[in-house]
Amino acid sequence: MTGPTLRRWLWVHKWTSLICTLFLLLICISGLPLVFRDEIGDQQDDGLPYASVGLDARSVNLDEVVATSRKMYPGETIVSAFVDDDEPRIMVFMAPSWEAFNADRKSMHWIRFDSHAAKVLKQSKPSDQDGARSST
Repeated sequence: MTGPTLRRWLWVHKWTSLICTLFLLLICISGLPLVFRDEIGDQQDDGLPYASVGLDARSVNLDEVVATSRKMYPGETIVSAFVDDDEPRIMVFMAPSWEAFNADRKSMHWIRFDSHAAKVLKQSKPSDQDGARSST
């Protein structure tokens, strides 16, 4: 290989490598929030922490969680309940009535329970309170 040919290949190799490196850097930077989304979400959550229990701890009865929800908001309808398989939480979604829920899906609010202690960790405000949809 002659000197000019070698310099040409070195130039092509250097610039194609830099272009590929920029694409890889972009993928790494934009992909990191996706990889660490659970950890980022845990850091931004201002709810109470889950109860510390042993590995063999059982979840509370769903009927107990539903009864607690109904005591907190008497007269409201439970739209759905979600038992998380990955985290020790139970989400209960409530609305003033089925008619209100069907008319406006934003009338729904939620309550997050610890599935081991049946304790309320966090909840959103009902839409009729303060006219806001913030969470407490």
